[in-house]
Amino acid sequence: MVTSRAVALEAARSMLGVSLDDLWVDYLGLGGHLMPWHVEAFLSGSRVVDDRDHDLIVQALNERFLDLDADHPLAYADELAPAD
Repeated sequence: MVTSRAVALEAARSMLGVSLDDLWVDYLGLGGHLMPWHVEAFLSGSRVVDDRDHDLIVQALNERFLDLDADHPLAYADELAPAD
């Protein structure tokens, strides 16, 4: 059940060097409600999350990119193709 959403976000997390725990804390701080293992399962492609949670994870990662002056390269759910 690996989705391109999960692949892209996991690649970004890895590239940024952000631990799963740190990503979860950032996600939680933005209003997320998933447990850490649910976020991990999503990033590994074994769980689907709704658009809201996807966008919160994207926001957490994009904020890390912004800290590196890298704009916000990850797409939010409404910017993705419907088949994604």
